[in-house]
Amino acid sequence: GILNALDAWGAYHGSAPFYQAKHKSLRLVRSAPAGKVAVLVRANSRFKSGADLKGARVAGGYDAHMVCRYLAEAALATGGLSWKDLTVLPVTTVVPGIQALMDGRVEASTCAAPGMPIVRETDARVGVRWLPVQTSPEAVRKMQEIFPGSFVDTLKAGEAPGVKEEIPVVG
Repeated sequence: GILNALDAWGAYHGSAPFYQAKHKSLRLVRSAPAGKVAVLVRANSRFKSGADLKGARVAGGYDAHMVCRYLAEAALATGGLSWKDLTVLPVTTVVPGIQALMDGRVEASTCAAPGMPIVRETDARVGVRWLPVQTSPEAVRKMQEIFPGSFVDTLKAGEAPGVKEEIPVVG
């Protein structure tokens, strides 16, 4: 089967979201390229980093997309934030969260990937910008505690809508 990094890690170690048992017989046959994830805001947003989001209305929850919940939480943790620091609009998956940003119902969507068509649509309608994750050793440690196997990656200028200069993101 195909698993994302969090599900594979959790199943093997008996941790989130597989608390019931450790599945030690799992083996990695091939790894796929790492995805990139960051917080997305409107281009004219007052927010410049994840830490600035304290108290903001954000899309989150992701009850039907658990890996996104943990990726978003890991990105937020680099700025010293958790879900408790935000006003969360519960959404089931990433696309409704970005739609809520486009519609103005939230100020940020906490789990966006550069190749998503909804990101291109949102950029065409209202303009988008990506918030960089913090890269200090402490920030990276917090990120990896929440999402084992994550690392700091980069979005290069022009790699995605709204990326004008290279920024660090969750890989």
